[in-house]
Amino acid sequence: MKPTSASRRYKPSLNTTQYKELMDRRWVDAYDICSLFRMERGALYNWCKASLLPYITIGRKKMFDMWEIDRMMEEKKQKG
Repeated sequence: MKPTSASRRYKPSLNTTQYKELMDRRWVDAYDICSLFRMERGALYNWCKASLLPYITIGRKKMFDMWEIDRMMEEKKQKG
């Protein structure tokens, strides 16, 4: 269950099962991305503003394509 507080922070870590479940889903929200990268929501939104992370907006909620993020991470890994 996700916290409902406006100042919620990322989960401290994901175990292997949680990570696999996250990767099996196509679309995830900002909370899941923050848990994956262990980052604050503000930093995530800054990445979105800078077009570093692809997303779509449904209503007021940003949704992220895990396939696209995985592809992007593979490209970064090969370059650097």
